[in-house]
Amino acid sequence: MEEYIIKKISKRFLTLAIACVMAMMMAVPAFADFDNGTTHTYHIKNNTIAGDYVYLNLYGTGGVYASRNVTVYPRTTSDDQVWYITNKVRDVKKVYNNRTDTSGNRYTLNINTNTNNCNVYPDYSSNDADSRVQIIGDMARFCIKLARSGLYVHALTDSTHNVLWSSSIQYWNELS
Repeated sequence: MEEYIIKKISKRFLTLAIACVMAMMMAVPAFADFDNGTTHTYHIKNNTIAGDYVYLNLYGTGGVYASRNVTVYPRTTSDDQVWYITNKVRDVKKVYNNRTDTSGNRYTLNINTNTNNCNVYPDYSSNDADSRVQIIGDMARFCIKLARSGLYVHALTDSTHNVLWSSSIQYWNELS
């Protein structure tokens, strides 16, 4: 009788262990660092702040250029608000704006190292330290962390609606 009980308990523990492993395997993709490639572009919306000024946006009008400021703004159909997140090379992940300049250069989120302001800059490998990021979370809720400094993309709620790199975490999501 004792042997029967031990076998029954052993089978239950084995079943429980298998179920736990399967649950962990299914959860990993939901929290993995994602790469949506260049074919999937999105509006990136701030989940932390309230109001209309919540979409990542290139400030001003006209073409994209080096050090163009990044703000949050109400949603529009302009490419100023269309972004994609992808691995460039060697696991260098960057957040790209959908616009290109007249030479075809792509622009990525970038830090002004003097002010911690968030702007865009041409995607040069020599600038990887100022634009390489970690995306922590999934498409529904993530933060954008500058890999070299640990600062996060952070939108101000004052009248400037400016975006900077800060130690304060804000969460974002991607909406088509």
